[in-house]
Amino acid sequence: MPTPPKFTRQQEKARRAFAKDLYANVRKRVRGTGWRFAQNFLFRNLQGWFVETTIRVALNAPCTRLNLRAKPMAIEPIVWEIFEIEGNAKLPLSFRARGGYCETPDMAAIDLLENTNHPAAMAEAILEWSDTQLRQKVDPLTPAAFVRFVSDHSNRQAPNSYLVTHVAALIMTDRHEEARVLCDEVVQRGDPGGLAFNRPSGRTTFPEGVLRWLDRMPRRHLPN
Repeated sequence: MPTPPKFTRQQEKARRAFAKDLYANVRKRVRGTGWRFAQNFLFRNLQGWFVETTIRVALNAPCTRLNLRAKPMAIEPIVWEIFEIEGNAKLPLSFRARGGYCETPDMAAIDLLENTNHPAAMAEAILEWSDTQLRQKVDPLTPAAFVRFVSDHSNRQAPNSYLVTHVAALIMTDRHEEARVLCDEVVQRGDPGGLAFNRPSGRTTFPEGVLRWLDRMPRRHLPN
């Protein structure tokens, strides 16, 4: 976001009030659109893809940041099965935005400069932008393209960037040997892989759990 001069406390208070009104208007505006709204994000299941737009109202500028992400609905159940927490599938859809374990890079982002103090107009702009990104970025997306997208971003950042998502996506697309090699590399360098669970047998890191799961994987998960 832009970094203008620091706002006064009174201005920041006004921005907080604007954010509250904006979220209330977004909640009203999404009715009947296929989108849902929770906390500060839009989300939906679009033909097997979980899509979310995070809305961040700047407190020090007349600006609202939007970040759109998408991921296959199928990848998180793989992680839940690996760590025997399949009960997560019963949680609300919004759980996948904040607690589903599979973080993804932004597919689109924008700073909306507020030329109006009308939250309803901003809510309309947010829905319009999100719908446009659906058509341009998500509709053409394939599982294979998603794997490439996550892999490219992982290679540009720290070694563990999006590791959980990358490995789960490889398994989802039947690229099990690639998932095994990737997890082996992480384990060999003594890296927990950014995620760990306490199991009856002790604490298990994500890459360790994946390797054990692949070793005992039932036939229904094996590629043809």
